[in-house]
Amino acid sequence: MHKTASLAQRYARELTIEIKPLLNRLSTSFPKEAGRLIGLLSELDLMTSVTLSRVEKLMNTD
Repeated sequence: MHKTASLAQRYARELTIEIKPLLNRLSTSFPKEAGRLIGLLSELDLMTSVTLSRVEKLMNTD
């Protein structure tokens, strides 16, 4: 479970880094859509971070 949560967090962050230049270009012509996608990526990063944190907490309480 920890490995899966850790990989999900890493992939979410890698996706954000890879897509950021495209979103920057998109924001000039379509700022609303770019903002929505940036928000979704931020939410994905937050969810994977929280999941990993909770898994680690559960591992430490056992």
